[in-house]
Amino acid sequence: MATEYQITFSTASLEATQSILRELSYSSSIYRVKGRTFFHFFDDDAEEEMPIATAEGLSDGIYFCDHGAGEGVLQELIQVLNHTYDDVDCEKLVSK
Repeated sequence: MATEYQITFSTASLEATQSILRELSYSSSIYRVKGRTFFHFFDDDAEEEMPIATAEGLSDGIYFCDHGAGEGVLQELIQVLNHTYDDVDCEKLVSK
């Protein structure tokens, strides 16, 4: 089951947001598709090679999808954002 979130904050730039995503402690891979950049995060201890979460930096924040085991990534991301920005809001969009 996946859960989607919209995380908004007053980001300095898309590049600054993408830099935060690159610096999280989880292993990640970056995919660029049709001008969009997606970060896939992985659990190094898992036997599967499926991402546990996916994020995309946006002009006003981050789209985040927890694929079922990405709660730790989300918590770390929110902690980093709260340390950097004063206006972080995380809204749960949908669970599938």
